[in-house]
Amino acid sequence: MKDHISYTQISTYLACPLKYSFQYVEQAAWPFKPEGLVFGSAIHQALEHYYLGRQESRDVPIPELVAIYDAAWEKESSENTIQFKNGNTAEKLLQSAEAMLKAFKESVQPGEVLAVEQPFSVDLVDPESGESLGIPLAGRIDLVERLEDQTIAVVDQKTAARAYDKDKVEQDLQLTAYSYVMARQGHTLDELQLRFDVLLKNGSYKLLSYKTSRTMDDLKRFYKIAASVLRAVEAQAFYPCRSWMCSDCPFADKCAKW
Repeated sequence: MKDHISYTQISTYLACPLKYSFQYVEQAAWPFKPEGLVFGSAIHQALEHYYLGRQESRDVPIPELVAIYDAAWEKESSENTIQFKNGNTAEKLLQSAEAMLKAFKESVQPGEVLAVEQPFSVDLVDPESGESLGIPLAGRIDLVERLEDQTIAVVDQKTAARAYDKDKVEQDLQLTAYSYVMARQGHTLDELQLRFDVLLKNGSYKLLSYKTSRTMDDLKRFYKIAASVLRAVEAQAFYPCRSWMCSDCPFADKCAKW
């Protein structure tokens, strides 16, 4: 957090402040990477390749998408130890990736692609008082599209084991962060459509899209959350939070020693 704050930093702290400390303060080495993280990243790169092709008016074939996935997986596996679970192997996950990318191609209905992996850096300013935190919010937006009705769709792409529920879609902080960024860049909330595009795995293999929106109250809440996390980090308030995520955490041994 020396020169910026990101949504990933905020969400990591909210999930487990001690993990935040290991990852961002100590910058501790990861003894392994969970398969889900590597798998999701590789699928994400394949989808990025698809939408870059759409920007050039090119329909990317499924074998090309699978090749992008495979190359991303191979790069990660050559550089890191990957921790598998539930009897998974690289070969089984490749088969899942092929099925998921096929389902994606059969279901996707892209609009006019305006940006892919769009970088941003906006000042964190209270929408109500105008107070600035003095540090920018930085990151990337997966996909920005213009729809037929001229609405701007701001899209976060995910892989998941199950469908999202209403609370997840309406309360998710990442889409709120994207909405905050777009508002800081001059867009009105009324012209924005926020969307999750979720590729289901574990045998479901389908693409689900969830559309939502955010209000000015949501943006005010996001600012206050970011400000609170920043103050907590500055105060070095780092402690463990037990949850279902602990089973995949690369810092579990460090946490136990702590």
